[in-house]
Amino acid sequence: MSPGEDYSSPPDKLVKLWRAAEERLALLAVGDPDLYLRHLDVVTQVADRLRRHATTEELSAAYERWRAIVSPLTESVGGALDEESVAGTAWMVRWRELTDARHWERVAARISAARRRGDSWVTISETGPPPESALDYAYERTMMRLADGIAVRAAIELDADTYGPLYTASILRLDPLSGMEVSTSPSELTPKRFADRTKWQQGIAALLADLESEAGTATQPL
Repeated sequence: MSPGEDYSSPPDKLVKLWRAAEERLALLAVGDPDLYLRHLDVVTQVADRLRRHATTEELSAAYERWRAIVSPLTESVGGALDEESVAGTAWMVRWRELTDARHWERVAARISAARRRGDSWVTISETGPPPESALDYAYERTMMRLADGIAVRAAIELDADTYGPLYTASILRLDPLSGMEVSTSPSELTPKRFADRTKWQQGIAALLADLESEAGTATQPL
């Protein structure tokens, strides 16, 4: 299984259903803020109850009983609420919590393994199709220097103006033990842009070489 994949997650159709519910509530916040807040209060209560489910499999199975969980809570606040949107949003909240926790567990395992091998750099995460594929976006890879948490994030995104690939690379500061992002200066947060894949790969190599010259560490080529 490649980094970023999680075959134990709920079926895609469920996640899409929950995300759609979340989007419906977001629209309600614009049209009727007071009603939105009433919905949000019940979402919070439902999400609290869902924290008993420790895996995405359990969470997915529990959705079959969403009405029995949500209806008593909506009745307690009075008025007509969109129970299906409340349920989907609450399930989405808990799904994100579980998948985020699993992601950081995998990151910690990669960091530990890299330290045991004596590596200087470790790939914290890599998602999307490989850069050499025909459709090379959305792709993202974050490589961290174990000594101090300095990292290079390389990405290929969809350019909103041209609808073609947008090639970027940026330097981040991560916690060298957890891989989580820490305070970064505005100049470091601004990604460098490249005209094409070749210049992007050359730019990443140059960034890594500069960092290597600072600390005398071996880099991982993209």
